[in-house]
Amino acid sequence: DGAHNTGNNMIIGIPYFAWEGIPAIGDELAAYDENETLIGSTVFNGDNLAFTVWGDDFTTDIKDGLVEGEKIILKLWDSAINAEKNLFVTKWSEGSDIYTIDGISIVGNIITSSSENHRQLVKVTDVLGREISLDKKSTTLFYIYDDGDVEKKYLMK
Repeated sequence: DGAHNTGNNMIIGIPYFAWEGIPAIGDELAAYDENETLIGSTVFNGDNLAFTVWGDDFTTDIKDGLVEGEKIILKLWDSAINAEKNLFVTKWSEGSDIYTIDGISIVGNIITSSSENHRQLVKVTDVLGREISLDKKSTTLFYIYDDGDVEKKYLMK
């Protein structure tokens, strides 16, 4: 059962340039309330996105949308690997991930993170950002992973 018109809503805009890793055309972006009820969705078409998230219908006894002040949770269905990824907005250029009736929030920067932790090491660098081999002695190294994590390690040999 998908999201539906509940009588009040908010718009979320995601400019194309805000994506840290561009989704594939056809991947689906979904918004959930804190109870994991689907409250809005759209399909990525390779362009800017704007979609509606629905608030709670106060005329019904069930909670079927967001209440004022509730956090919006974003996820991406990655069609290539057939898996859902969590989305994290690291910067909002307008508004936030908190529901406001008739609000408009615009994403400034958004990153994806796999729910399964299959991160891979991209490279190892020294403090100046130069890629290095792991045979250095007594040095500070930065391990950079594909999920955006960076680990600082000090090697003493």
